[in-house]
Amino acid sequence: MTSDTLIKADTDVLASFLVEAKRKTYAANGESGEERRADGGRELTYESGQFLYRDRYYGFNPFVGQELVFKKGQCIWAMNYYGEVSPEVVDVKAVYAFLKAALREVDTRNPFRGPYNFTDEKYSYQNVCGGNVERFNGREVIKRGDFEIYKLSYQGGLVKI
Repeated sequence: MTSDTLIKADTDVLASFLVEAKRKTYAANGESGEERRADGGRELTYESGQFLYRDRYYGFNPFVGQELVFKKGQCIWAMNYYGEVSPEVVDVKAVYAFLKAALREVDTRNPFRGPYNFTDEKYSYQNVCGGNVERFNGREVIKRGDFEIYKLSYQGGLVKI
């Protein structure tokens, strides 16, 4: 099946798989669930049924990465991202812990990163995006008070086979 023949039910299944995969990889385990690759990258994978999810990234701050979804061995969806924590931040691990909490709230309406908004007593997360699982782009930020301390841009969509 090529991506141009996907119907609404197929994109709904893809969105559900993305939510499941994201909740069970970085958002759940962070770096502890990753595998180091020979090229210096770090990779998280999740497989369920006919789908395989792979998130490979490079660097720490800043970092760049790509998420791919394969169906029956063929890449059908991709997302690229680039992000960083502000150099003024002292407790980078706390920022990433908050980010993981936000990313666990991903849902099928917006299966790319986290929810539109998420807050706790220290930080606020905002995800502004456009499009749908077929083609999208967005930007997420974390603020402490009025100060932006983390940002990430992303884009992606279906891959035509």
